[in-house]
Amino acid sequence: MKLSLVGASLAAMLTLPGVVFAQGQAVSVGFSGGASLPVGNLKDVADVGYSVAGHVYLRPQAVKAFMFRGDVTYDSWNGTGTTSKLNSLGFIANVLFPLTDDNAGIRPYLVGGAGLYRFGSTVKVGTLEISNTVNKFGVQGGAGLEFKLAGMSTFLEGKYVNVFNDGRSTSYIPVTFGVRF
Repeated sequence: MKLSLVGASLAAMLTLPGVVFAQGQAVSVGFSGGASLPVGNLKDVADVGYSVAGHVYLRPQAVKAFMFRGDVTYDSWNGTGTTSKLNSLGFIANVLFPLTDDNAGIRPYLVGGAGLYRFGSTVKVGTLEISNTVNKFGVQGGAGLEFKLAGMSTFLEGKYVNVFNDGRSTSYIPVTFGVRF
């Protein structure tokens, strides 16, 4: 079940640009990476880690006030003082709100979204390795700066991610730099 959900999500993200392009919409793709800062309960058990993501952007021709972005994210952290590892694989649907017009060279924006996060943990005890995964719903919100260049743009972005987990939350802040084509 878990693998089929991940596979279906990846297939949808990969086919979306072709379908949308055929309908005359503006589509672009991007990649980003950077640090993933654990906060709250996660900070008690994890060190600063890393974040990587792939993005698919959709800007409907009739709408100039916002655009949509689908993300596939992977965040990973080492356990604090242990041989444990934690990770999160996310499939998120976002809305981006540019705060300036399209012609600005530097464009601040707000981003917010929701999606499915697959959390995994691995703990080593001697030669024994214990792994666990759970799928949970989460939300995220943040801000970024887009820098327009010839034929592409770069961006710097920070988000607060909150994943709901059985009455508690798991939270972290990815701070990433990316490129959009």
